Amino acid sequence: MKRIYFSLVISIVVLIIVSAGVAQGNGFSSGQFAIPALAQSIKGPAEDGGSLKLLGSTSTPYTIKSVVLQDSKGIVIDTLIPNGKISKATIAKNVAGTKPAVLIVAVYSDNKLDNIETVDIAGTGAAGSQADYTINLTLPDSLSHYSAKLMVWNPNFKEPLFNLSPYADVYSIDRSLVYEKVSEGDNMSAFGYFGTSPESPDGSKVVYVKYDRKPKDEDDKISGSLYICNSDLTNHVKIRDIQGINTEDGAHQIWVDNNTIAYSDVTSNGILTYIVNTNGEEVYTPIQASLGHGDAPNGTIALLVDKEHYPNGSTLGPNGIYIYKNGTVTKVVDLVDDLGKLKNQLTGSDNPNDWMMYHAQLSTNGTYIAIRLDTSTIDSDEYKYIITFKTDGTDIIIFDNKKPLHQQWYDDSTLFAHDKNAGANGQPKHTAKRFDRDGNFIETLAAPGNHPGMSPDRKYLASETLYRISPIIMKLYSAGKTTPIAVLMHEEEGKIWDYRMHVDPSFSRDGKKVYFNMPMGDMIQAYRVDISRVMLDED
Repeated sequence: MKRIYFSLVISIVVLIIVSAGVAQGNGFSSGQFAIPALAQSIKGPAEDGGSLKLLGSTSTPYTIKSVVLQDSKGIVIDTLIPNGKISKATIAKNVAGTKPAVLIVAVYSDNKLDNIETVDIAGTGAAGSQADYTINLTLPDSLSHYSAKLMVWNPNFKEPLFNLSPYADVYSIDRSLVYEKVSEGDNMSAFGYFGTSPESPDGSKVVYVKYDRKPKDEDDKISGSLYICNSDLTNHVKIRDIQGINTEDGAHQIWVDNNTIAYSDVTSNGILTYIVNTNGEEVYTPIQASLGHGDAPNGTIALLVDKEHYPNGSTLGPNGIYIYKNGTVTKVVDLVDDLGKLKNQLTGSDNPNDWMMYHAQLSTNGTYIAIRLDTSTIDSDEYKYIITFKTDGTDIIIFDNKKPLHQQWYDDSTLFAHDKNAGANGQPKHTAKRFDRDGNFIETLAAPGNHPGMSPDRKYLASETLYRISPIIMKLYSAGKTTPIAVLMHEEEGKIWDYRMHVDPSFSRDGKKVYFNMPMGDMIQAYRVDISRVMLDED
């Protein structure tokens, strides 16, 4: 069985409350008690999530064998989340004839004691017997840091509490998550494309969009502002006004380098891509092209002069894919002259002027570009393809498989996505997989999902449930495993689908946080969650 290590910080606060006479069966609530910082922690191993034998203690008469965690709907989960609760603990007797004790459940929020519940533990029963005890401790809905520690304490023990009662057993739920609302104020806010980190390459700053109002429908274009802040969520600064964008994928904002941001806006001249510094000053003439997504390797970004927004081309030139780098825009492929040569290998219209291009993304080192190519106005997977090619326009390859869902570059030559095909071994549709540029399967990365995001080291993947499903559940996986290690979000859909918005998970540059758009009733807010505590369990 996997060995789990629990970290115990002896809380003087809890012991003081106990010594003051915690009555059996009573519940207590407080947000006033600060947990003192202690010089060191006591660490020890526990099998099966079982008891921790404290240093210097005798054999413990009781063991906390397991704890059941639930979400707001009572579904059993494996992580403490806001509005979730601790519902049950299973206690085992190690010796017969043990005196009654008290199970003390303490929950901490933002480094302060938030709530306590006590449950009587019976002293009857043979050694080795187990009993379930109901707990009804709900976590508040404020998104912050939650952890829980459970302790069995014998109230009849007379020695000083700081000697660590031999009747004490501590079970620490360390699978806690730290949630933070990124934007300031109450306005609706959002990040950009899925898989596109809102952090600057050095991780020092965060970019997001704040909307002036809620949209009337999914096609409503609304004004807003482009904001940046420090990665510790201080010093929020508005750097640009946004004239009008759909709520889907924000303003497609992407960091070009540590001092430069590219974003899209809908103006009287159509969709324009702006390149600005962190003071909001334009460093290049507005570009008549749509902005791609993903990272900007070596300061390079992908641009689309697509048929939907530029039916007759733009000031850059004819319809096709372009790149911006070092103050210069260069055409990579022409829709008709270059991609049109594939028409005999594709179904759909034989006229490339009817084709649509979407989702241009550069590979991790900038060697290749991937796009989605639709060869018909009929919305069917039969006419949707992934095409990849080098940034010099050569080596054009068709992904020879049904186009997967929300493809991205895994590295400089392979891709990952949720496969729309069921696996030959019974693997369900929309399983997260890795492919080569020809569409050949390489490996399974995670269970089914929707918009995948992967950590920079490719050790973790986050993804949410498919469209029009409520509640929306976002899970975290160790890459290569289909069992999640944590539930990162479990929320009702609210208006997110009506607004055509997406959760769009992406990772911080150090891989320890996941950024996402949180549905909150008729609002959507930009949030992030610190996953470092669950990562430690796996590493």
